[in-house]
Amino acid sequence: IEVHYNGSSMANILAMKDIVVLPNVCVLMDSAMELAIKVEFDNKVYKFQQFKDGLYVCDLSSFSPSTKSTDPAKEYSYLQSVSNNLKYYTRTKIEGANNARTLQHEIGWPSTSTYKKIIGRNQIRNTNVTVDDINRAELIYGEAAPLIDGKMVRVHPPNVKIE
Repeated sequence: IEVHYNGSSMANILAMKDIVVLPNVCVLMDSAMELAIKVEFDNKVYKFQQFKDGLYVCDLSSFSPSTKSTDPAKEYSYLQSVSNNLKYYTRTKIEGANNARTLQHEIGWPSTSTYKKIIGRNQIRNTNVTVDDINRAELIYGEAAPLIDGKMVRVHPPNVKIE
């Protein structure tokens, strides 16, 4: 990375695109926690605070970087909820996903790949469900519960009468 550093200058500018490609550098930002960008390098966390004009500034004159272990931004949760997933779609896209799930139920819960083939080949007449609706339903709701449960049922052997 080429950085033009001037020690007597008020500021030096770094481009995010140049920072994120550096080896052993991790860039974190969680705007829900605080308006700051944290750059982890050499087991230190450098915090760039948002300035009033929208630029992010790291004042190194009175700087003592924190260590990685005390950085709360490293604690992640990958939990997704349906209500959270619904926020990313319009009402009509959600209705399409709901219609896709309803139709999948009505035709006996075929696997998602089989269902996409059926819809893609127009094997069901008079339906407005598209493959995109099926994909969207997977993204919003996850895999359908009946598909996770499985379809195999143990066949009970006939009773044997001993005389």
